[in-house]
Amino acid sequence: MKTRVFRGMGLYWLVFIFALGIIGYEFGPWRFPHKESELEQFISQKVTIQGVLVEEQEKRDYNTRVKVQIKEINKKEIFEKQKVLVTTTSPKDFYYGDLVTIRGQLTRPENFYTDTGREFDYVGYLESNNIEYLLKNASVQVHGNEPPSSILAGLFWLKREFVDSLKKMLPEPKSSLAAGILIDGKQSINGELQEKFRKTGLVHIVVLSGYNVSIVAEAIGKVFSFLPRFLGISFSMVGIVLFALITGASATVVRSSIMAILVLLSRLSIRKYDPTRGLFLASLLMLIQNPSILIHSPSFQLSFLATFTVVKVVPWVEQFSFTRFIPEKFGLREIVISNVTVQLYLLPILTWMTGFVSAVSLPVNILILPLMPLTMLSCFITGLTGFLPYMIALPFAFVSNGLLSYELAIVNYFSQFSLSEISFNIFSTNIVIGFYAITIVAFLLIRGTLKEDRGNKHN
Repeated sequence: MKTRVFRGMGLYWLVFIFALGIIGYEFGPWRFPHKESELEQFISQKVTIQGVLVEEQEKRDYNTRVKVQIKEINKKEIFEKQKVLVTTTSPKDFYYGDLVTIRGQLTRPENFYTDTGREFDYVGYLESNNIEYLLKNASVQVHGNEPPSSILAGLFWLKREFVDSLKKMLPEPKSSLAAGILIDGKQSINGELQEKFRKTGLVHIVVLSGYNVSIVAEAIGKVFSFLPRFLGISFSMVGIVLFALITGASATVVRSSIMAILVLLSRLSIRKYDPTRGLFLASLLMLIQNPSILIHSPSFQLSFLATFTVVKVVPWVEQFSFTRFIPEKFGLREIVISNVTVQLYLLPILTWMTGFVSAVSLPVNILILPLMPLTMLSCFITGLTGFLPYMIALPFAFVSNGLLSYELAIVNYFSQFSLSEISFNIFSTNIVIGFYAITIVAFLLIRGTLKEDRGNKHN
């Protein structure tokens, strides 16, 4: 009876979260007409903006992007909190808290069509990040640094120092890959290498996905395991929060961090952690803070569906006898079943978003994922020991270099095949929504004992 009640409650949670997102999106402040903004009168004009950087810079191959909180525009003080996304070709580095003067033409973003012919809702995507205005090819001058948060400023400084330590110990592109899988995401990696990871279905390891966060959370827990239980768990939760902040707090990282914290909180109580409840609660908290991510955040959508697959669909698949032929050695059965199931279940939304499917994704993931925890540990130690005398860090750098060389060789080899990018664009928006609505409800209602505790490893 209790199980049936919980399954019913799961459906109620699902409907409530979906309704909350739709209502919040339709009536939230981001839906107010543009005429309500103080900046509307400056559209399509050359402007001079005084402001402060509220995030770290995003370096790309040909330009740099920064998010600026506007204080003044054309010497007129702005009282509402407005952020503008600024693109500049300046070779300088910009840091969180920099006081800047920006000159350029103020515009509103516009949707655009991808190479596959699908219209990308760029306007909605930026609105979900509270950005309504752009300045492209702008000139940026820095005249001081007053970070809004001294804690964030310190975390970002530590992040830069750690990345510099990796670059000192490892050659490119291995140092960038190490930084990407640990703390900096795909912005550390150049566009060509990003494309190779995308083609081989391995981009999830360099976008700080739930997989990365789960490894980090487990490592943090082991570091503080020597402390009394309450203190160890408390320090672990603080460490997870700090990691989320230092990496930029993307939707995926936030969702995974909340679920990791819920796991730790369950250890302080007598109640067993339920990953399905954790997923819905984490999603609910995120939607309360920003309902528009339900509609406009691919990161949130993919993260939710991938986690749901792991905690609900994968245990169901494992019950079938045909999975027994896969050997368990080195965790191969778990990797194969999880990867095949997740990729098949996410196929409709991924092809709807990108217009292609990668036929080499499965073998690449099988060849690389078993080594990722060791790679992350080795690279982390390499970065830390990089602050010490060179000879101390050298053995760890040698191991990291070997692991990263192997992983890059696999990616470079498989990305050459034409099968790495097969055009596949048969799913419409209505089909995608209908498919996931039906299957999520079905798996919430499905009978039988599922091994949901597996989800603890993937949150």
